[in-house]
Amino acid sequence: MAREKKKKRVVNPHYKFTNKTVPMIVIFGLSLGIMSLAALIMTIVLTFTRGGVAPFNYGITALVAFLFSAFGLFCCIRGRLMPDTYVFFSTLGMGICGINIFFVIYILGRGILSL
Repeated sequence: MAREKKKKRVVNPHYKFTNKTVPMIVIFGLSLGIMSLAALIMTIVLTFTRGGVAPFNYGITALVAFLFSAFGLFCCIRGRLMPDTYVFFSTLGMGICGINIFFVIYILGRGILSL
């Protein structure tokens, strides 16, 4: 009987075997940052279409967006410190939430200085 050769399993050399994951807390923080960014953009656009007059509801929306961004930043930092995780999404979430926080502080500062 002819001895059959066993086929060697070809492994892609560019494939990286790892146990890294994206934690759910990072996904939650990133989604909070994106929702806050959308709320802030809508608030700014609607205020612009009203001629710069912002009703009380727009201010509350910006405050809630600020709180969401602060909590999202906390979640992304906590996820970044976990071992064996991918850091791209946590870094992206920290960037988006940080930009949102500084944007709300900037708007608040411009509003206070224009009084």
